[in-house]
Amino acid sequence: MNRLDTYALQKTDGTYRRIEEAVTKELIQQHLSGTVTIGVYQVDPTDDIVKWICLDVDPTKVPNPTEVVKSLYGWAVKTWPRESVLVEASRYPDESYHIWVFFAEPIPADVARWLGKLWNERAGQPNVEVFPKQESVEGRFGNLVKLPLGLHREAKKWSRLLNPETFQPLANGALLKVAPAILTEQQIAEIKSRIAAAKKGEPPPTNTADLQAVDLKSIPCVKAFHDTPIPPSYRHMAPAKNIAILYWQIKGSWQGFEEWAE
Repeated sequence: MNRLDTYALQKTDGTYRRIEEAVTKELIQQHLSGTVTIGVYQVDPTDDIVKWICLDVDPTKVPNPTEVVKSLYGWAVKTWPRESVLVEASRYPDESYHIWVFFAEPIPADVARWLGKLWNERAGQPNVEVFPKQESVEGRFGNLVKLPLGLHREAKKWSRLLNPETFQPLANGALLKVAPAILTEQQIAEIKSRIAAAKKGEPPPTNTADLQAVDLKSIPCVKAFHDTPIPPSYRHMAPAKNIAILYWQIKGSWQGFEEWAE
């Protein structure tokens, strides 16, 4: 989560009331147990950054929501690492879905919104709601999203993570297997230039960079780190992942990484 100083409490009619208190581990545990249901505010008001994009596939607005989710997920995993994308039934077994993509480092809200709208466009689903809904919250709150794995207070139905192929529920622990995607500074700058050009009514820049997010697991040492359990006595191996991330952020490419690492 990106903003921890406030949250919203879902009421029995499904609406929310903002609470001016911090989000704590105890509060999240209460959400997961069904004692309360909370929504969180996505955008950090100090610098308008976010850590995730969420698409809301609402069955009251989108025909054939399950098919829509399949098309959105199909495009997402061509663009972002599969492990960074989650499909959630917000009140299982209803066809009401959230699709999430998580990022390792916060990205500007306007970049996230641009990516979400591009996601919709490329998947042919223009009626799907994109979060963040604002490019800037101007120091305020913006829109909230209900946290996954909670109980919908009005519908009395639980949120469940889904297998994107079978649409059957996954164990809640699937959330712990998320491997966030990375956008480089170069990619963010490229998207910013496209946003600026669109606002001026100009064509997008011609020197376009590859906007596909980085899959850390494509690097052999990081893949081994991710896939192989590390015993406590080998925790010194953990920096390998951070070194790989640092190399990408400096170079903007994996070219020469294996030779450099050796």
